[in-house]
Amino acid sequence: MSFVIAATLEHYCVSLAALFVASLFLVQYRKVRHLHLPPGPRPLPLIGNVLDVPNGFEWLTFMGWGRKFCSDIVHFKVFGASTIVLNSQKAVHDLLEKKSNIYSSRPRWVMLNELMGWDWAFITMPYGKEWKARRKLFTNEFNPKHTERYEPQTLQAVHLFLLDLLREPDSFYRLLRHMAGSIVLSVTYGLTTKTAEVGDPFIDTAERALDGFVAAAVPGSFWVVKGVGRPCFVSYCLDNIRRSTEEEVDYQERLIKESASAMYEAATDTSVTALHSFFLSMVCHPEVQRKAQEEIDNVVGSDRFPNFEDKGNLPYVCAVVNEPVGPLGLPHLVTEEDEYKGYRIPKNSVVIANIWAILHDEATYGPHPNIFDPSRFLTEDGSLNTAIPDPSTSVFGFGRRICPGRHLAVSTTFATIAYVLQCFEISALGIVTQEYESSIQNRPVPFKCRIKPRSPQHENLIRSAAH
Repeated sequence: MSFVIAATLEHYCVSLAALFVASLFLVQYRKVRHLHLPPGPRPLPLIGNVLDVPNGFEWLTFMGWGRKFCSDIVHFKVFGASTIVLNSQKAVHDLLEKKSNIYSSRPRWVMLNELMGWDWAFITMPYGKEWKARRKLFTNEFNPKHTERYEPQTLQAVHLFLLDLLREPDSFYRLLRHMAGSIVLSVTYGLTTKTAEVGDPFIDTAERALDGFVAAAVPGSFWVVKGVGRPCFVSYCLDNIRRSTEEEVDYQERLIKESASAMYEAATDTSVTALHSFFLSMVCHPEVQRKAQEEIDNVVGSDRFPNFEDKGNLPYVCAVVNEPVGPLGLPHLVTEEDEYKGYRIPKNSVVIANIWAILHDEATYGPHPNIFDPSRFLTEDGSLNTAIPDPSTSVFGFGRRICPGRHLAVSTTFATIAYVLQCFEISALGIVTQEYESSIQNRPVPFKCRIKPRSPQHENLIRSAAH
Protein backbone atom coordinates (compact mmCIF):
# COMPACT_ATOMS: atom_id res chain seq x y z
CA MET A 1 0.00 0.00 0.00
CA SER A 2 1.47 3.35 -1.06
CA PHE A 3 2.19 6.10 1.44
CA VAL A 4 -0.34 8.39 -0.26
CA ILE A 5 -3.10 5.80 -0.05
CA ALA A 6 -2.24 4.99 3.56
CA ALA A 7 -2.22 8.65 4.47
CA THR A 8 -5.52 9.16 2.67
CA LEU A 9 -7.12 6.22 4.47
CA GLU A 10 -5.73 7.41 7.78
CA HIS A 11 -7.15 10.89 7.20
CA TYR A 12 -10.48 9.38 6.14
CA CYS A 13 -10.63 7.15 9.24
CA VAL A 14 -9.74 10.04 11.54
CA SER A 15 -12.33 12.26 9.86
CA LEU A 16 -14.93 9.51 10.10
CA ALA A 17 -14.15 8.98 13.79
CA ALA A 18 -14.33 12.72 14.43
CA LEU A 19 -17.66 12.90 12.61
CA PHE A 20 -18.98 9.98 14.68
CA VAL A 21 -17.89 11.61 17.96
CA ALA A 22 -19.36 14.95 16.87
CA SER A 23 -22.63 13.23 15.97
CA LEU A 24 -22.81 11.58 19.39
CA PHE A 25 -22.12 14.94 21.03
CA LEU A 26 -24.80 16.64 18.91
CA VAL A 27 -27.36 13.95 19.77
CA GLN A 28 -26.54 14.20 23.47
CA TYR A 29 -26.58 18.01 23.31
CA ARG A 30 -30.00 18.02 21.63
CA LYS A 31 -31.21 15.48 24.18
CA VAL A 32 -30.11 17.69 27.06
CA ARG A 33 -31.47 20.82 25.40
CA HIS A 34 -34.90 19.19 25.11
CA LEU A 35 -35.03 18.27 28.79
CA HIS A 36 -37.26 20.31 31.05
CA LEU A 37 -35.74 22.78 33.47
CA PRO A 38 -36.20 22.02 37.18
CA PRO A 39 -39.57 23.17 38.56
CA GLY A 40 -40.01 26.68 39.83
CA PRO A 41 -42.26 29.73 39.74
CA ARG A 42 -43.53 30.71 36.30
CA PRO A 43 -41.33 33.51 34.89
CA LEU A 44 -42.67 36.68 33.33
CA PRO A 45 -41.48 37.83 29.89
CA LEU A 46 -38.11 39.63 29.95
CA ILE A 47 -37.83 40.10 33.73
CA GLY A 48 -38.28 36.45 34.63
CA ASN A 49 -38.84 35.85 38.36
CA VAL A 50 -37.61 39.21 39.64
CA LEU A 51 -40.91 39.77 41.46
CA ASP A 52 -40.86 36.28 43.00
CA VAL A 53 -37.46 36.53 44.70
CA PRO A 54 -37.81 38.37 48.03
CA ASN A 55 -35.46 41.10 49.19
CA GLY A 56 -34.61 39.20 52.36
CA PHE A 57 -34.59 35.72 53.91
CA GLU A 58 -34.44 34.21 50.44
CA TRP A 59 -33.54 30.79 51.87
CA LEU A 60 -37.00 30.49 53.40
CA THR A 61 -38.65 31.22 50.05
CA PHE A 62 -36.39 28.73 48.27
CA MET A 63 -37.23 26.11 50.90
CA GLY A 64 -40.93 26.83 50.37
CA TRP A 65 -40.57 26.43 46.62
CA GLY A 66 -39.01 23.01 47.15
CA ARG A 67 -42.01 21.91 49.19
CA LYS A 68 -44.51 23.48 46.79
CA PHE A 69 -43.05 21.77 43.73
CA CYS A 70 -42.11 18.55 45.59
CA SER A 71 -38.52 18.84 44.40
CA ASP A 72 -35.17 19.29 46.11
CA ILE A 73 -33.93 21.21 43.06
CA VAL A 74 -35.73 24.33 41.84
CA HIS A 75 -35.08 26.87 39.09
CA PHE A 76 -35.80 30.53 38.54
CA LYS A 77 -34.70 33.19 36.07
CA VAL A 78 -33.77 36.83 36.50
CA PHE A 79 -33.51 38.78 33.22
CA GLY A 80 -32.68 35.60 31.31
CA ALA A 81 -30.04 34.30 33.72
CA SER A 82 -30.78 30.90 35.27
CA THR A 83 -30.34 30.10 38.95
CA ILE A 84 -30.56 26.58 40.37
CA VAL A 85 -31.28 26.12 44.10
CA LEU A 86 -30.35 22.84 45.82
CA ASN A 87 -32.52 22.17 48.88
CA SER A 88 -31.13 18.80 50.01
CA GLN A 89 -27.85 17.26 51.07
CA LYS A 90 -28.22 14.61 48.36
CA ALA A 91 -28.60 17.15 45.55
CA VAL A 92 -25.61 19.08 46.86
CA HIS A 93 -23.54 15.90 47.10
CA ASP A 94 -24.53 14.70 43.62
CA LEU A 95 -23.70 18.00 41.91
CA LEU A 96 -21.30 20.18 43.91
CA GLU A 97 -19.20 17.28 45.15
CA LYS A 98 -19.47 14.34 42.73
CA LYS A 99 -19.36 16.70 39.72
CA SER A 100 -17.12 19.33 41.28
CA ASN A 101 -15.06 19.56 38.09
CA ILE A 102 -17.88 21.55 36.45
CA TYR A 103 -19.62 23.01 39.52
CA SER A 104 -16.69 24.76 41.25
CA SER A 105 -16.53 28.14 39.55
CA ARG A 106 -18.03 31.42 40.76
CA PRO A 107 -20.37 33.82 38.98
CA ARG A 108 -19.05 37.15 37.80
CA TRP A 109 -18.86 39.62 40.71
CA VAL A 110 -18.80 42.92 38.80
CA MET A 111 -19.04 45.29 41.76
CA LEU A 112 -16.96 43.32 44.24
CA ASN A 113 -14.16 42.03 42.04
CA GLU A 114 -14.00 44.31 39.02
CA LEU A 115 -14.97 47.72 40.40
CA MET A 116 -13.82 47.45 44.01
CA GLY A 117 -10.62 45.49 43.43
CA TRP A 118 -11.31 42.26 45.32
CA ASP A 119 -10.48 40.06 42.33
CA TRP A 120 -7.40 38.73 44.17
CA ALA A 121 -9.56 37.13 46.90
CA PHE A 122 -9.71 33.45 46.05
CA ILE A 123 -13.06 33.08 47.84
CA THR A 124 -14.79 34.86 44.96
CA MET A 125 -12.24 33.93 42.28
CA PRO A 126 -13.46 31.78 39.35
CA TYR A 127 -12.23 28.20 39.14
CA GLY A 128 -8.92 27.95 37.32
CA LYS A 129 -5.14 27.98 37.66
CA GLU A 130 -4.95 31.06 39.90
CA TRP A 131 -7.63 29.72 42.24
CA LYS A 132 -5.99 26.28 42.41
CA ALA A 133 -2.63 27.78 43.38
CA ARG A 134 -4.15 29.72 46.29
CA ARG A 135 -6.26 26.78 47.36
CA LYS A 136 -3.16 24.59 47.51
CA LEU A 137 -1.49 26.99 49.95
CA PHE A 138 -4.48 26.86 52.27
CA THR A 139 -4.98 23.11 52.19
CA ASN A 140 -1.29 22.47 52.86
CA GLU A 141 -1.21 24.69 55.94
CA PHE A 142 -4.68 24.17 57.39
CA ASN A 143 -5.15 20.43 57.33
CA PRO A 144 -6.19 18.94 60.71
CA LYS A 145 -2.61 18.08 61.71
CA HIS A 146 -1.13 21.50 60.91
CA THR A 147 -4.05 23.31 62.55
CA GLU A 148 -2.92 21.98 65.93
CA ARG A 149 0.17 24.20 65.86
CA TYR A 150 -2.09 27.27 65.94
CA GLU A 151 -3.93 26.17 69.09
CA PRO A 152 -1.71 28.19 71.50
CA GLN A 153 -2.52 31.45 69.66
CA THR A 154 -6.21 30.56 69.65
CA LEU A 155 -6.32 29.82 73.38
CA GLN A 156 -4.34 32.96 74.23
CA ALA A 157 -6.84 35.11 72.33
CA VAL A 158 -9.76 33.40 74.08
CA HIS A 159 -8.11 34.06 77.47
CA LEU A 160 -7.87 37.75 76.65
CA PHE A 161 -11.49 37.73 75.47
CA LEU A 162 -12.60 36.46 78.89
CA LEU A 163 -10.60 39.20 80.59
CA ASP A 164 -12.21 41.80 78.32
CA LEU A 165 -15.64 40.39 79.21
CA LEU A 166 -14.93 41.04 82.88
CA ARG A 167 -14.26 44.70 82.09
CA GLU A 168 -16.86 45.33 79.39
CA PRO A 169 -19.62 42.71 79.43
CA ASP A 170 -22.01 45.04 77.60
CA SER A 171 -19.64 45.17 74.62
CA PHE A 172 -19.50 41.42 74.05
CA TYR A 173 -20.19 41.66 70.30
CA ARG A 174 -17.37 44.16 69.72
CA LEU A 175 -15.11 41.99 71.86
CA LEU A 176 -16.01 38.92 69.81
CA ARG A 177 -14.98 40.72 66.63
CA HIS A 178 -11.73 41.82 68.24
CA MET A 179 -10.96 38.28 69.41
CA ALA A 180 -11.67 36.76 65.99
CA GLY A 181 -9.53 39.41 64.31
CA SER A 182 -6.63 38.87 66.71
CA ILE A 183 -6.67 35.11 66.09
CA VAL A 184 -6.63 35.55 62.32
CA LEU A 185 -3.83 38.14 62.38
CA SER A 186 -1.78 36.04 64.80
CA VAL A 187 -2.20 32.85 62.80
CA THR A 188 -1.70 34.59 59.45
CA TYR A 189 1.07 37.09 60.11
CA GLY A 190 2.35 36.21 63.59
CA LEU A 191 1.17 39.59 64.89
CA THR A 192 0.53 40.19 68.58
CA THR A 193 -2.44 42.54 68.64
CA LYS A 194 -3.30 45.01 71.36
CA THR A 195 -6.17 44.47 73.78
CA ALA A 196 -9.72 45.48 72.95
CA GLU A 197 -9.56 48.05 75.76
CA VAL A 198 -6.72 49.90 74.03
CA GLY A 199 -7.77 49.13 70.48
CA ASP A 200 -5.60 47.67 67.76
CA PRO A 201 -4.91 49.58 64.52
CA PHE A 202 -4.46 46.38 62.50
CA ILE A 203 -7.84 44.99 63.50
CA ASP A 204 -9.54 48.37 63.05
CA THR A 205 -8.17 48.70 59.53
CA ALA A 206 -9.12 45.15 58.58
CA GLU A 207 -12.62 45.62 59.99
CA ARG A 208 -13.13 48.75 57.90
CA ALA A 209 -11.95 46.92 54.78
CA LEU A 210 -14.15 43.95 55.52
CA ASP A 211 -17.26 45.94 56.42
CA GLY A 212 -17.21 48.09 53.32
CA PHE A 213 -15.32 45.90 50.85
CA VAL A 214 -13.71 49.14 49.70
CA ALA A 215 -10.03 48.50 50.33
CA ALA A 216 -7.84 45.85 48.77
CA ALA A 217 -4.99 46.31 51.27
CA VAL A 218 -5.21 44.57 54.62
CA PRO A 219 -3.09 45.14 57.74
CA GLY A 220 0.10 43.22 58.16
CA SER A 221 0.95 42.76 54.48
CA PHE A 222 4.45 44.13 54.74
CA TRP A 223 7.89 42.65 55.01
CA VAL A 224 9.62 42.36 58.38
CA VAL A 225 13.23 41.72 59.35
CA LYS A 226 14.16 38.28 58.07
CA GLY A 227 13.96 35.44 60.55
CA VAL A 228 12.62 37.24 63.63
CA GLY A 229 8.85 36.91 63.06
CA ARG A 230 6.72 34.42 64.98
CA PRO A 231 5.89 31.18 63.13
CA CYS A 232 2.65 31.68 61.23
CA PHE A 233 0.89 30.86 57.97
CA VAL A 234 3.00 33.32 55.96
CA SER A 235 6.32 32.21 57.46
CA TYR A 236 5.57 28.52 56.89
CA CYS A 237 4.67 29.20 53.24
CA LEU A 238 7.79 31.33 52.72
CA ASP A 239 9.93 28.57 54.22
CA ASN A 240 8.54 26.16 51.65
CA ILE A 241 9.58 28.56 48.88
CA ARG A 242 13.10 28.89 50.30
CA ARG A 243 13.46 25.12 50.45
CA SER A 244 12.44 24.77 46.81
CA THR A 245 13.84 26.22 43.60
CA GLU A 246 14.19 29.91 42.86
CA GLU A 247 11.85 29.67 39.88
CA GLU A 248 8.68 31.73 40.05
CA VAL A 249 9.56 33.03 43.53
CA ASP A 250 7.90 36.38 42.82
CA TYR A 251 4.74 34.60 41.72
CA GLN A 252 4.73 32.39 44.82
CA GLU A 253 5.26 35.37 47.13
CA ARG A 254 2.31 37.16 45.51
CA LEU A 255 0.16 34.06 46.05
CA ILE A 256 1.11 33.98 49.73
CA LYS A 257 0.38 37.69 50.20
CA GLU A 258 -3.02 37.50 48.52
CA SER A 259 -4.00 34.21 50.17
CA ALA A 260 -3.04 35.53 53.60
CA SER A 261 -5.04 38.70 53.02
CA ALA A 262 -8.11 36.65 52.12
CA MET A 263 -7.99 34.84 55.45
CA TYR A 264 -9.43 37.79 57.38
CA GLU A 265 -12.26 38.07 54.90
CA ALA A 266 -12.98 34.34 55.12
CA ALA A 267 -12.56 33.66 58.81
CA THR A 268 -13.83 36.49 60.98
CA ASP A 269 -17.45 36.94 59.94
CA THR A 270 -18.26 33.22 60.04
CA SER A 271 -16.81 32.70 63.53
CA VAL A 272 -18.27 35.89 64.97
CA THR A 273 -21.74 35.14 63.63
CA ALA A 274 -21.69 31.63 65.12
CA LEU A 275 -20.54 32.94 68.52
CA HIS A 276 -23.00 35.84 68.44
CA SER A 277 -25.78 33.29 67.88
CA PHE A 278 -24.41 31.23 70.76
CA PHE A 279 -24.82 34.15 73.20
CA LEU A 280 -28.39 34.68 71.99
CA SER A 281 -29.18 30.98 72.39
CA MET A 282 -27.85 30.93 75.95
CA VAL A 283 -30.03 33.92 76.84
CA CYS A 284 -33.12 32.26 75.40
CA HIS A 285 -32.37 28.73 76.63
CA PRO A 286 -30.96 28.89 80.18
CA GLU A 287 -31.66 25.18 80.70
CA VAL A 288 -29.20 24.35 77.91
CA GLN A 289 -26.63 26.66 79.47
CA ARG A 290 -26.95 24.99 82.88
CA LYS A 291 -26.65 21.49 81.43
CA ALA A 292 -23.50 22.40 79.48
CA GLN A 293 -21.98 24.04 82.56
CA GLU A 294 -22.68 20.94 84.66
CA GLU A 295 -20.82 18.82 82.11
CA ILE A 296 -17.82 21.18 82.17
CA ASP A 297 -17.82 21.26 85.98
CA ASN A 298 -17.79 17.46 86.15
CA VAL A 299 -15.07 16.98 83.53
CA VAL A 300 -12.83 20.04 83.96
CA GLY A 301 -13.68 21.66 87.29
CA SER A 302 -12.85 25.27 88.03
CA ASP A 303 -9.09 25.10 88.62
CA ARG A 304 -8.12 25.11 84.96
CA PHE A 305 -9.57 25.93 81.56
CA PRO A 306 -10.85 23.25 79.19
CA ASN A 307 -8.40 22.14 76.51
CA PHE A 308 -8.78 20.37 73.21
CA GLU A 309 -8.00 17.02 74.84
CA ASP A 310 -11.19 17.44 76.90
CA LYS A 311 -13.35 17.70 73.79
CA GLY A 312 -14.08 13.98 73.61
CA ASN A 313 -15.42 14.07 77.18
CA LEU A 314 -17.70 17.07 76.55
CA PRO A 315 -20.34 15.70 74.14
CA TYR A 316 -23.08 18.09 75.25
CA VAL A 317 -20.82 21.13 74.75
CA CYS A 318 -19.95 19.77 71.29
CA ALA A 319 -23.67 19.42 70.60
CA VAL A 320 -24.15 23.09 71.52
CA VAL A 321 -21.42 23.97 69.02
CA ASN A 322 -23.25 21.88 66.41
CA GLU A 323 -26.42 23.99 66.55
CA PRO A 324 -25.42 26.36 63.73
CA VAL A 325 -27.23 29.10 61.88
CA GLY A 326 -26.48 28.96 58.16
CA PRO A 327 -28.62 30.48 55.39
CA LEU A 328 -27.14 30.17 51.89
CA GLY A 329 -23.75 29.09 50.64
CA LEU A 330 -21.77 31.32 48.31
CA PRO A 331 -23.03 30.77 44.75
CA HIS A 332 -21.33 28.30 42.44
CA LEU A 333 -21.31 28.45 38.64
CA VAL A 334 -21.76 25.40 36.42
CA THR A 335 -19.39 25.64 33.46
CA GLU A 336 -20.97 22.96 31.26
CA GLU A 337 -24.45 21.87 30.24
CA ASP A 338 -25.60 19.14 32.61
CA GLU A 339 -28.49 16.83 33.46
CA TYR A 340 -29.80 15.83 36.90
CA LYS A 341 -32.86 13.75 37.75
CA GLY A 342 -34.12 14.19 34.21
CA TYR A 343 -33.82 17.98 34.41
CA ARG A 344 -31.62 20.23 32.33
CA ILE A 345 -29.00 22.36 34.10
CA PRO A 346 -28.06 25.14 31.64
CA LYS A 347 -24.42 26.07 31.21
CA ASN A 348 -23.39 29.17 33.21
CA SER A 349 -26.27 28.78 35.64
CA VAL A 350 -25.71 30.11 39.14
CA VAL A 351 -26.06 27.21 41.59
CA ILE A 352 -26.93 27.94 45.23
CA ALA A 353 -26.87 25.43 48.08
CA ASN A 354 -29.69 26.22 50.51
CA ILE A 355 -27.87 25.41 53.75
CA TRP A 356 -30.90 26.44 55.78
CA ALA A 357 -33.08 23.82 54.09
CA ILE A 358 -30.39 21.15 54.50
CA LEU A 359 -29.94 21.81 58.23
CA HIS A 360 -33.71 21.97 58.81
CA ASP A 361 -34.49 18.65 57.15
CA GLU A 362 -36.71 16.71 59.57
CA ALA A 363 -35.70 13.40 58.00
CA THR A 364 -32.09 14.08 59.02
CA TYR A 365 -32.26 16.19 62.19
CA GLY A 366 -35.58 15.02 63.61
CA PRO A 367 -38.82 16.86 64.37
CA HIS A 368 -38.86 20.55 65.26
CA PRO A 369 -35.60 21.52 63.50
CA ASN A 370 -36.36 25.21 64.14
CA ILE A 371 -36.01 24.73 67.90
CA PHE A 372 -32.59 25.12 69.54
CA ASP A 373 -32.04 21.61 70.90
CA PRO A 374 -28.46 20.26 71.19
CA SER A 375 -29.79 16.89 72.37
CA ARG A 376 -30.71 16.09 68.75
CA PHE A 377 -27.02 15.31 68.21
CA LEU A 378 -26.80 12.88 71.15
CA THR A 379 -27.69 9.25 71.71
CA GLU A 380 -29.79 8.09 74.65
CA ASP A 381 -26.66 7.54 76.75
CA GLY A 382 -25.49 11.13 76.14
CA SER A 383 -22.68 10.50 73.66
CA LEU A 384 -22.46 12.17 70.25
CA ASN A 385 -24.62 10.41 67.68
CA THR A 386 -22.31 9.69 64.75
CA ALA A 387 -25.31 8.66 62.62
CA ILE A 388 -26.42 12.30 62.43
CA PRO A 389 -24.41 14.34 59.88
CA ASP A 390 -22.08 16.95 61.32
CA PRO A 391 -23.58 20.34 60.34
CA SER A 392 -20.10 21.68 59.64
CA THR A 393 -20.07 19.54 56.49
CA SER A 394 -22.69 21.95 55.13
CA VAL A 395 -21.84 25.22 56.88
CA PHE A 396 -18.32 25.41 55.43
CA GLY A 397 -19.21 24.82 51.80
CA PHE A 398 -19.06 21.93 49.38
CA GLY A 399 -16.82 20.13 46.94
CA ARG A 400 -13.66 21.89 45.86
CA ARG A 401 -15.01 25.13 47.34
CA ILE A 402 -15.20 23.82 50.90
CA CYS A 403 -13.54 26.21 53.34
CA PRO A 404 -9.91 25.10 53.85
CA GLY A 405 -9.78 26.88 57.22
CA ARG A 406 -12.76 25.04 58.65
CA HIS A 407 -10.68 23.04 61.14
CA LEU A 408 -9.29 26.23 62.67
CA ALA A 409 -12.77 27.80 62.74
CA VAL A 410 -14.27 24.78 64.54
CA SER A 411 -11.42 24.79 67.08
CA THR A 412 -11.89 28.51 67.75
CA THR A 413 -15.65 28.16 68.18
CA PHE A 414 -15.33 25.18 70.53
CA ALA A 415 -12.68 26.85 72.71
CA THR A 416 -14.64 30.10 73.01
CA ILE A 417 -17.93 28.40 73.86
CA ALA A 418 -16.32 26.04 76.38
CA TYR A 419 -14.41 28.86 78.12
CA VAL A 420 -17.41 31.18 78.28
CA LEU A 421 -19.72 28.47 79.60
CA GLN A 422 -17.21 27.49 82.26
CA CYS A 423 -16.64 30.99 83.60
CA PHE A 424 -19.72 33.12 82.90
CA GLU A 425 -23.44 33.14 83.41
CA ILE A 426 -25.37 34.67 80.52
CA SER A 427 -28.91 35.92 81.15
CA ALA A 428 -31.54 38.15 79.60
CA LEU A 429 -31.45 41.90 80.09
CA GLY A 430 -34.89 43.18 79.23
CA ILE A 431 -36.90 41.70 76.37
CA VAL A 432 -34.81 39.62 73.96
CA THR A 433 -36.31 38.36 70.71
CA GLN A 434 -34.80 35.60 68.61
CA GLU A 435 -34.72 37.71 65.48
CA TYR A 436 -32.06 37.58 62.80
CA GLU A 437 -30.96 39.98 60.10
CA SER A 438 -31.30 38.94 56.49
CA SER A 439 -27.70 38.66 55.34
CA ILE A 440 -25.34 36.07 53.91
CA GLN A 441 -24.24 35.31 57.49
CA ASN A 442 -27.71 35.58 59.08
CA ARG A 443 -26.59 37.59 62.11
CA PRO A 444 -28.80 38.04 65.18
CA VAL A 445 -30.47 41.42 65.54
CA PRO A 446 -28.45 43.38 68.16
CA PHE A 447 -29.54 42.50 71.68
CA LYS A 448 -28.45 43.14 75.27
CA CYS A 449 -27.68 40.53 77.90
CA ARG A 450 -26.18 40.26 81.36
CA ILE A 451 -22.80 38.53 81.53
CA LYS A 452 -21.22 37.94 84.94
CA PRO A 453 -18.70 35.49 86.43
CA ARG A 454 -20.26 32.33 87.83
CA SER A 455 -18.26 32.64 91.06
CA PRO A 456 -15.24 34.43 92.58
CA GLN A 457 -13.23 31.29 91.86
CA HIS A 458 -14.02 31.50 88.16
CA GLU A 459 -13.11 35.19 88.12
CA ASN A 460 -9.78 34.40 89.77
CA LEU A 461 -9.15 31.73 87.13
CA ILE A 462 -9.63 34.31 84.37
CA ARG A 463 -7.38 36.90 85.99
CA SER A 464 -4.62 34.44 86.87
CA ALA A 465 -4.50 33.02 83.34
CA ALA A 466 -4.09 36.51 81.88
CA HIS A 467 -0.73 37.04 83.59
